Amino acid sequence: MGMASFMLQAGVQTLANGMILRLDILMVGLLMGPWYAGMYGIILFMTSTLEIASKAISQISAPIIAENWINGKTEEIGRIYSKSALILTAISCLLFSLLYFNFPYIFSLMPNTNYDASWLTVMVVLSIARIIDLCFSLNGVLLSYSKYNKINIGMLLCSGILYFILIVNLIPKMGMLGAAVSYLTVIILLNLSKYIFIKVKIGLDPVGWGLLQIFGITALTFLINFLLPPFQFILAGIIAHTALVLMVYMPLLIYFNPSPDITDTIKGLWNKTMRKG
Repeated sequence: MGMASFMLQAGVQTLANGMILRLDILMVGLLMGPWYAGMYGIILFMTSTLEIASKAISQISAPIIAENWINGKTEEIGRIYSKSALILTAISCLLFSLLYFNFPYIFSLMPNTNYDASWLTVMVVLSIARIIDLCFSLNGVLLSYSKYNKINIGMLLCSGILYFILIVNLIPKMGMLGAAVSYLTVIILLNLSKYIFIKVKIGLDPVGWGLLQIFGITALTFLINFLLPPFQFILAGIIAHTALVLMVYMPLLIYFNPSPDITDTIKGLWNKTMRKG
């Protein structure tokens, strides 16, 4: 299969993924009303920041993976697969930690908005879904550029049908949380299906000890931040939690070194900052 055909398959996969897994805002609006759709959209946008790095990594990795498939370099694809999982998970867990502790303060800064604690649960469920999607790395890209691209599209279509069924049934019962739970369920099943297929048919596995280290670092970051008392002043709360998350997460990430690429990047930025200072 040539490069042009690979690119066409990737475009179809991207279009299908966008159409199938973005039904939530539309269905929240239809079943609950435009105000809820707007609020859900705001929360969804906040959690989308966890995927900032994935878009850049996918764009860089896609042509490399396609070329390696053509040349039969499965080991090189596996290396990219594993390294991407560590980088994407580390970045998304850091951003999730920052978002979680600053979430109430962000809404406090919005005019004419009465913060509802249930929104935090919606955000957490959506964030977990995104982190799970990222920790399974570039499985969609990997399959799209392989001879199994039709399997990938078939999985997306089945996920879309399940997603619609879940949303229609859960939103009337659970509100916005129903949409978030539907999304999380589909993401888990979709990524688990891809993971098992890639592991069995291709022999590649991005899950390893490094991911467990990142989750442990994230858990410790959360525990330490929970020790901070509530802040009456919004700006003080944002500064305190942001500083503490960075002061705990970043040194632990360097110390345990689950991803050498991220460690080298952090050290490089720190050295540049110190030289400028």
